[in-house]
Amino acid sequence: MSVDVFGRNLKQVEDHGSRVIIPAIGFKLTSEGDFDIDNRRLCQIAAPLDSADAVNFETLNFHIGGLLDSLALKWEKHDISIDQLVKQQRNSSDSFTKEREALDARINELKEQQQLEPTDSVAKQLEEKLVNTINKKSTLSRNHSTPSLIFLNQNSAVCLRREPSLFFTST
Repeated sequence: MSVDVFGRNLKQVEDHGSRVIIPAIGFKLTSEGDFDIDNRRLCQIAAPLDSADAVNFETLNFHIGGLLDSLALKWEKHDISIDQLVKQQRNSSDSFTKEREALDARINELKEQQQLEPTDSVAKQLEEKLVNTINKKSTLSRNHSTPSLIFLNQNSAVCLRREPSLFFTST
């Protein structure tokens, strides 16, 4: 009795004497000595009578090999096109990120400029100072009743009195 590499005993068939069955599930030998898997006869594997009888060298090379080659070519084309699309997306993402950073920097610059030169608060401060100085002058000199006109713009404030010789501007 012989033992295989896994330590199992190989069975011998009584009809064929020294013929050994391959140790696997579902393998049997027919009375002619061919392999039988689930009652499907495997014979003449080197040169099958029908192309569906067995997968041999000819079937593998000419039928399956051709399909594999065309499938490999299609795969390469799709792989290249996918790689190109991914590169385009990465480039557009990088350019978008750079543009976004540039816009954020510009927004920050504009915010800093706006904080440095708030026109509304400057005009209000000038108006308050002019009103305070006019009120102080009018309280100090009650005997001089010269009405004043105040014009305020975003960039300048002008105070005019009736006398043309007594006007001043502050910018």
